[in-house]
Amino acid sequence: METFDDTLSEMKMARTATLFPGASHLPKATTDFMFIRWAGTSRDKPAAKVAEARTKEIGKWAERIAKALPAEGMAFGYFSNNYTGHAPDAARELMRSMKAIGERGRGA
Repeated sequence: METFDDTLSEMKMARTATLFPGASHLPKATTDFMFIRWAGTSRDKPAAKVAEARTKEIGKWAERIAKALPAEGMAFGYFSNNYTGHAPDAARELMRSMKAIGERGRGA
């Protein structure tokens, strides 16, 4: 029986994932790119700077993304301000983590 992921793969469509703080599952990559949205909770408030550091959590997401994507794959992401309090800093943290993984090798 064909699954939803099979259908997406056949159509070369990516599954979009919306992740909240504390989430630990990244859906299967269905194509050579993925789109991920990191959302906060209603109690998290946007700020002019990071209100809640999620450096370790973002680093773990970078590892999961690197493992889930094919070697030449790409990840597109969006952080809401509620995820850490300041979306631009969260995005920069993810880019730093992804760069570090690329420099040491994806399989490491």
